[in-house]
Amino acid sequence: MVPQLASAAMIPNPRLAVFTPLVGEWATDGFHTMMPGITLHGRTVFEWHDGGAFLRIRSEIDEPGIPSAIALIGTDERYALTVAPEGDTLRGVSSLSKDDVTWDQDLELSYTRVE
Repeated sequence: MVPQLASAAMIPNPRLAVFTPLVGEWATDGFHTMMPGITLHGRTVFEWHDGGAFLRIRSEIDEPGIPSAIALIGTDERYALTVAPEGDTLRGVSSLSKDDVTWDQDLELSYTRVE
C-alpha cells in the first residue's frame, strides 16, 4: 500500500510532457570552462520519476575527478537544452551565477542518442 502523501506525488506532471522525446540513454561529449583543452565524454539517462511527476537525469563523465550526477526536473530550470531537428542529438548549456545577478555560461554538452 502506498501512503497517501506518496501517491499524491506520483501524479504525472503534464507540463513535463515536452520532455518525452528525451527519455532514453544518451552518449555525451563536451567542454567545461575550468578544464580548457579537455573533451569530456560520458553518458546520460533521462527517465520518468514517480510516475511522471518529475524527469530524472542520471549522468556520468569519464574524466577522473568529475562526479556522477542525478537531477530531478520539475518546472523551473536554468539549463537550456536544444533538440536537433532529427531528434537524435541535443545541445545543452547551463548558466552559473556567483553573485545572483550576473549569469555566465558554465557547462556545455552535446548529447547523442544511444538507444
